[in-house]
Parts: sequence; C-alpha cells; structure tokens
Amino acid sequence: MRFLPSFFSLIVLFCYTSCGQKEGEFIADKHPSGSAKKVIEFKGDSTHLVRMVEFFEAGDTSRVAHYEEDGKTLRAEIIYYPNKEIKQSGQYNYGQRYGVWKAFFPSGQLQSIRNYNEAGREEGLSNVYKLEGGYYYLFISGYFSNGEKRGAWKFFNRNGDVIKATNN
Repeated sequence: MRFLPSFFSLIVLFCYTSCGQKEGEFIADKHPSGSAKKVIEFKGDSTHLVRMVEFFEAGDTSRVAHYEEDGKTLRAEIIYYPNKEIKQSGQYNYGQRYGVWKAFFPSGQLQSIRNYNEAGREEGLSNVYKLEGGYYYLFISGYFSNGEKRGAWKFFNRNGDVIKATNN
C-alpha cells in the first residue's frame, strides 16, 4: 500500500509524456570523426520534422531546412559555404521553389536572383552576376514567364556594355 502513491505518480507521468506533444532533436547522421552531420528537430514523433540542420565536418552549419506543419514538406532552406557565407536561400510552396531565390559567391556577393511562381517555374526578372578577376558585374538579365524565357535577354561585359542581346 505504501508504494501506491509512487506507482500512481509514475503512471500519471508516463501518460503525460507519452500522450502529450513531444518536441526534441536527435543526431540522424555523423561524420567519420564522430561529429554531428545531420540533426533533426521534431514535434510529436520523430517523423514530424520541424527543422533539419546539416553540418560540415569542422562543425559549421552547411544547410538549414524548415518544414511545413505536416512535418514532411520542405518550406525553406539556406545552404552555406564552408566559410560560413550563404551559398543559396529560398522558400518552397508545396515542395516547389517559390518566390525569390538568391545565390551567392563564396565572398558573399550576390550571384543570382531568380523568382519562382506557385508551380515552381521561373517567373519575372532573372539576374545573374559574374565575379571575374576582381570585377563584379551584372552578366545576364532577362525575364521568364511560367518557366520560359520571354522578351529581351541581355548579356553584359564587366564594363556594363551589352555584348549580346536575344529576343525570345
């Protein structure tokens, strides 16, 4: 009889932790050195992803991915260079690229800006920059409509002069 209150407390604690909304994280993969390669944050159960963080072997973050409420569909991601500069970032809509996506050079300078519609196709203005021998400049500029090149596309040299133009 004297163990009944303790036993009852254990039952209540078990029900609370097993029936409640769990949150946590676990190391899903490791580098050969033993350092974390991939850490998954979850809610509910371990299949309901909230965020996944991947690491370079040195320990710096290589990728951060956020997931929708369903715990399966990718919502946004940021990819990093080993020097900690952002390599690429953007959002997803139902697993497709959506909105503004940016890519960067290892120096941190903008490499490209691309826009995506709800179907995951390029839409609107697309600019690509070039980093060449100390020069950083707009290299290509043009428009997309539903994933297809439209209108004038211009190619520039490092002085900003149009060296080629096409019409799609």
